Amino acid sequence: MSILPLSGVRIVDMTRVVAGPWATRVMATFGAEVIKVESTKRPDFQRSRGPFPPGLGPPDGSAAFTGNNLNKRSFTVDLTREEGRKLLLALIRKSDVVMENFSYGVMEKLGLGYDALRKDNPGLIMLSLSALGRTGPEKTAVGYGHGFHAFSGITHLTGYPDKGPGGVGGSWSDPVAGTSAVFAVMAALHHRKKTGQGQLIDLSIIEATMVGLPESLVDYTMNGRNRTRRANEDDILAPHNTYRCDGPDAWIAIGVEDDAQWRALCDVMGRRDLAADPRFADRYARWTHRAELDALLEIWTRTQSSTGLERRLQQAGVPASAVRDIRDLLEDEHLRARGVFASVPHPLLGPLTYVTTPWHLSDAHPEYRTGSMLAQDNMDILTNVLGYSAEEARRLIESGVAV
Repeated sequence: MSILPLSGVRIVDMTRVVAGPWATRVMATFGAEVIKVESTKRPDFQRSRGPFPPGLGPPDGSAAFTGNNLNKRSFTVDLTREEGRKLLLALIRKSDVVMENFSYGVMEKLGLGYDALRKDNPGLIMLSLSALGRTGPEKTAVGYGHGFHAFSGITHLTGYPDKGPGGVGGSWSDPVAGTSAVFAVMAALHHRKKTGQGQLIDLSIIEATMVGLPESLVDYTMNGRNRTRRANEDDILAPHNTYRCDGPDAWIAIGVEDDAQWRALCDVMGRRDLAADPRFADRYARWTHRAELDALLEIWTRTQSSTGLERRLQQAGVPASAVRDIRDLLEDEHLRARGVFASVPHPLLGPLTYVTTPWHLSDAHPEYRTGSMLAQDNMDILTNVLGYSAEEARRLIESGVAV
């Protein structure tokens, strides 16, 4: 078995829902010991979200929760009790990183703010994940994916010109912010290795999302243009759209970059006359007449198989991709060959399929396992990590401190 790059790093994970748990899942996959801290009174909200199989539900029946918490251990503690807070403080003293996404000021009220924690552990790295960051007039704001998309500008830019904002499918901001959190923690660990000092990382989910909008920001600051919804249109390229194909809900995306690719597309279509048409003779002409061009293309694509057309266009040097749904992805030969999906056994749900991390290290081959059931590791953490006797550990569990 290969030595994973984060072996020996212990992370106390106090995050909830998606963004934070995604970050700690990635680090757990690459060897970090991640201890997810919850309480049975207030477990992670994601535990209450499906899909659930028949007859199962919270706290351990959620496939969504499992997917964001692979390879983690579970420790439950009642933070409303002083003895519970002392338990958590003892665990943090023995850890390298603590991550949280509570509302602003909650950690400080619990006596778990960074200034308090680093007194006993000066090398501690703490990542605070929030909607709008720990400073500024809106630092107390809270939110979830749909609101993050709206505030960041993504929703405004997504949709059709003649309709309202369309938004994006799924909680796009959360894995983006989670991945940013991974790299921020890696940078802090590298800094600590050189200096011995930890630090507080202030990460805004909305700012992490806005990083993906450089063209729109630059266009406004340079040219005064405030971009809005344009569906699949490009600034200068045409054809550049998705086109309906033969079959139910079958589509293909085509994006021609230059005149050579346009001529190749015309050859595949069997319409060399279009290459000589003055309306489409060069890139600017095609962009100017893009609506007419899209209509002509779709008359043809509607008679074609999306995957068959994808192969023919790519072989001719034309950028194109069939629009894939989830079933298509799971059955894709290339993705399977790269090990993009992992089947993870779950004691209650059976085998579950999840996407692995999107990078592969040549000398590290992580395994994927389901996270622990709620409170499953309490006894082991109390005795083997915190040093309590078995008798004292049972007392803490039975008295409701470690629950």
